[in-house]
Amino acid sequence: SEPTEACPKVNLDQLAARDMALKRRVDQRARRTIFGQIYQQLKTRDPKLFRLRPGRRAWRANFIGMGSIDQGGPYRDSIESLSRELMSPLLPLFVETPNSLRKIGSDLTPWQVPRRAANTPSHRSMFRFVGRLMGMGMRSCNLLSINLSPIVWKGLVREEVDELDVADVDEVVCRHIAAVRDFAVDTTTRGGDETKLDDREAEAADIFNKEFGNLRFTTVGCDNVEYEVVADGKELKLTWGNRMRYVTYLRRFKLKEYEHQVSEMRTGLCEVVPGKILSILTWAELRARVAGAGATAEDMEILEKNTDYHGCSGSDPFIKRFWAMLRSLTDEQRSDFLKFVWGRARLPVRAADFQTHFTINVLPTDGSPDSYMPIGHTCFFSVDLPRYTNLAIMHKRLLYAITHCEAIDADYGPENIRVAAEEDSDDDE
Repeated sequence: SEPTEACPKVNLDQLAARDMALKRRVDQRARRTIFGQIYQQLKTRDPKLFRLRPGRRAWRANFIGMGSIDQGGPYRDSIESLSRELMSPLLPLFVETPNSLRKIGSDLTPWQVPRRAANTPSHRSMFRFVGRLMGMGMRSCNLLSINLSPIVWKGLVREEVDELDVADVDEVVCRHIAAVRDFAVDTTTRGGDETKLDDREAEAADIFNKEFGNLRFTTVGCDNVEYEVVADGKELKLTWGNRMRYVTYLRRFKLKEYEHQVSEMRTGLCEVVPGKILSILTWAELRARVAGAGATAEDMEILEKNTDYHGCSGSDPFIKRFWAMLRSLTDEQRSDFLKFVWGRARLPVRAADFQTHFTINVLPTDGSPDSYMPIGHTCFFSVDLPRYTNLAIMHKRLLYAITHCEAIDADYGPENIRVAAEEDSDDDE
């Protein structure tokens, strides 16, 4: 990717960001994380900076002390880093949904929603900046690896949300709403006679008040903070008589829990992408344009179709082993592989969004190729791959490389690769 004519240089202290992560601190003022450092250096820039053509860059990433020259790889790495931070506790903007935390449902993706409590002027500015980054990703095809819940994407394109969307976020609270709304008791008397209406009502009220009488017009948000669902809700006790008002207020709160944060994100997004474009996109289409596809075995098909070969061909046995091995990895391992060769964790949805093809080069070796490690080039979306003689050694070498060699290092060259392999202590186990 190419920088824009007025592409600013952004200095990034990766050690400061790692120190925050190791100490498990929250970057409340957005100053030390990679996201925070980029935000502080670009937050006052004209939004036009982010209105990029495909393949262009909004900034030049300079990782302090890393010796990297940004020809695209460090830039993509900075985007990937800020994406990971946004979806982590390092920043005060998003939280994992209650369903994800409780492992409810078959989808174990750690979906996130905005923190309702993140509503200070500083937080609102950060959410607008996130929206600008989304617009930048759409326009330049530089994807953000973010796992926002569908209810957030729907808010961004102004699609109507309902209780099913809330249930995708917090199934427990939806079951609670239903339990209060549909509360009923068996009030038939002995001998088959039914009690009088007033008696049945009194009995139902008595049982309801015993079961729910300790509740107030409050709820716990997705950010684990208690909120009033109506003014002075902490003073208002839930009773049989006001139960339907409680249901109405709680339902309304959950449908609009983070509308202010989503609104700020949309404001930033519309500063980069015209609102009329958003109006014709579905929420799923917007998500695909901003966050791309994943790194599933099925997603490898589009990668293979957008691959060039130098010194080999797609029909070579070791190349066929490579694609079989890649499909055998877990989704997380495939994401690590993409970061190793491209600096990003996700693939575009469409072939047209590939600004450059993935390239596999044969790595020249002196002696057995099995003693060499693969070399990733994030700047050029390529990998130098030795002609490994079997699937097991290819799997072992590649897994080691994508796990331990992700960082950009000016001294990391082919002469070091064989040493790493030869010092692999479990090589003969």
